[in-house]
Amino acid sequence: MIDTAHRPGATVAARHPLVLFYGLALILSAGVLALLMLVDLAEEGFVLGTFGPGLAAVITVGVLHGRSQAWHFVKRSMRWRFGVGWWAIAILMPLVVTVLALVMASTTGGPSLGSELWSGVAAAIPLLLMLTLLNGIPEELGWRAFMLPVAQRDHSAFVASLIVGFWWGAWHTPMFFVDGTFQATLGDELGVGLGIGFWTLATMVFSIGFTWVFNGVGGGALAAAVLHGSTNTWISWGLMDATPAESFSMFAWFVGLWLLLAAVLLVMYGPRTLTRRGERVVTYLDPSTPARV
Repeated sequence: MIDTAHRPGATVAARHPLVLFYGLALILSAGVLALLMLVDLAEEGFVLGTFGPGLAAVITVGVLHGRSQAWHFVKRSMRWRFGVGWWAIAILMPLVVTVLALVMASTTGGPSLGSELWSGVAAAIPLLLMLTLLNGIPEELGWRAFMLPVAQRDHSAFVASLIVGFWWGAWHTPMFFVDGTFQATLGDELGVGLGIGFWTLATMVFSIGFTWVFNGVGGGALAAAVLHGSTNTWISWGLMDATPAESFSMFAWFVGLWLLLAAVLLVMYGPRTLTRRGERVVTYLDPSTPARV
């Protein structure tokens, strides 16, 4: 066990690590966004706010366990040797869901899956790399590398997924007020209140699949980060020329298909751990220490 008793603030943080982490994530992300809005650069620079969860996780680990353990946390989270099968799942699963959502949406007023979309697949590869680096890794260091293992100490993988997914979705709330974001488009179509609610429901559904990947590779946040970047990439690809109404139709199908996928995963792997071997990834440092939210 790593001693935190003599570190300033560590005792309080150890009692409520998720409160400290999430508070920092909100302050860092919303603070950056507020500054950008003041100088009228929010639409161009909102991506800087995505670094909040990762920075919050590193700071929280540093407060709890010291600077060296914070560096260990980052290195362990970024393990990349987790098998070619998981790499394929992280990159291609969102593409398959996106294609199916486009097919379904074309019957309900959504965008169609035309040849011009297929011609843009190769161009989406650089975007995948960029979004993994700018969205996936900074966010997943927080949501999956830190928050999910702590939540799984006291809850099943399924319940922990819903907890993380709820707060993950709520964290996006400021994005509903930034022009040019998908969240703002969703808010325009549904109203801000319903838009936030639907988005948060969506992230709770997505979170089950993200937990399956994270636990399946033994607690590797990089796999979740690639899945995160891939999901954003293929959604952007699918909605390339879509109108706001078409975007909502396609996204609704996308969420519905993810919900079906989540149900299949829960049946196949079980809600306790979402792993074939029944192993629970409890924490990044010390699985013997209980934690309270």
